[in-house]
Amino acid sequence: MSYDPAACGAKCDICPLGPKGFLRPKDESFSPVGPELHEGAEVVAIAESPGPREVIEGRPLIGPSGSEWNRALAAAGRTRADIDLTNVIACKPPGQASGAWSRLTSTLQRLNKARAAKEESAIPHPAECCRPRLLSEIQHYDRLITLGKTALQSVTGDTRSVHGARGDLLLVDRHEWLVVGTGRRASSCGHRQVFPTLHPAFIMRSPAYRDVLHRDL
Repeated sequence: MSYDPAACGAKCDICPLGPKGFLRPKDESFSPVGPELHEGAEVVAIAESPGPREVIEGRPLIGPSGSEWNRALAAAGRTRADIDLTNVIACKPPGQASGAWSRLTSTLQRLNKARAAKEESAIPHPAECCRPRLLSEIQHYDRLITLGKTALQSVTGDTRSVHGARGDLLLVDRHEWLVVGTGRRASSCGHRQVFPTLHPAFIMRSPAYRDVLHRDL
């Protein structure tokens, strides 16, 4: 394993997708995916979770979703090297990539409902376990792009749908990571700028929104 999320604060020891996590398929090794960093990049984009191709390549947004990301950047006059990348969680959820996050969340909700009935402690969601790692990786950026609802909620706590939030430039407290307003006040006021938009994987399922992502970027 070349990337150790625990070294950046992830609670891998209690995560259900961790090295001993019971939700990680037994035939899959513990293979977390680290960020993709580019010299001179001043913006970071946060996606949801790695898929099978990301695990093989060891970096976020590879394969079809990566092609959508590259296409959107090109439409904005940018290249992949202009923006760093990371994921909300460093490990691939079990099963097929499509719908994996929803299945993971539903499984944990079902299990925790049963545990609550027995007065047992809840199993933490991988997003909760990985959030200290995520915040550690993105703390040096004043400008961030969240790709999809999961990333927006994980970074800022904003629970709106991505369609309701996209296009807003959110001002986020530098330390508490809470939304304190909207607009373009300088980060020297103690705020980060977070721009929510659609996830490239959503564009693959709903290509009619491709121009929306391109305009946002």
